[in-house]
Amino acid sequence: MKKIVIALTLLIVVTFGSAFMPRVAVAAPLETARNIEVFQPDQAQTVAVGKDLFTFKKFVNKGTSKALSLVEITQPPKYKGGFLLEKHLIDAPEDFYVLEGEFEITSSPSNDKIKLDTGDIAHIPPSIPYGVKHIGAGEGRLLLITPNIEFPNLLKEIGTPVVDKSSIPSASTVPDIEKIASAAKKYGIEFLN
Repeated sequence: MKKIVIALTLLIVVTFGSAFMPRVAVAAPLETARNIEVFQPDQAQTVAVGKDLFTFKKFVNKGTSKALSLVEITQPPKYKGGFLLEKHLIDAPEDFYVLEGEFEITSSPSNDKIKLDTGDIAHIPPSIPYGVKHIGAGEGRLLLITPNIEFPNLLKEIGTPVVDKSSIPSASTVPDIEKIASAAKKYGIEFLN
């Protein structure tokens, strides 16, 4: 748990630090509490889309209009398909922290493949086409942090609610990619294949 909290803190600082904090000269005094922003979570929800399992929360700063999403994604060993495998782009930055397993990010248009291991962080700038899948043995889990608060809305629309994570209701079904792509457009996500 301590490892997750540290990773989450680092991701938030790396991803949102420049957006939330003014540039500070080297000799500037330390920031004060008035510069610290607190984001409060809503209730966590879990859904399955094919064999992908998504547990997500939205975080909102009550004093501003700023918000972000935190999504834990779980994929089975050596994943051969799934929602996140499809190349897509979002008009918001995304940061991934690998909690467990080995993942591969494929970027477009060059189809470069980048391997991520447990503990690695990947930053995806806005509007960069990519896909990510678990390629390791055992279960793969990663955290996604993004200011795109529409992603949880998409997951609610296309996913099957999960109460017991040991029993994924849609694990034997293939997700309807056309339905997912159509719904995604409403939330600013474009699938490219």
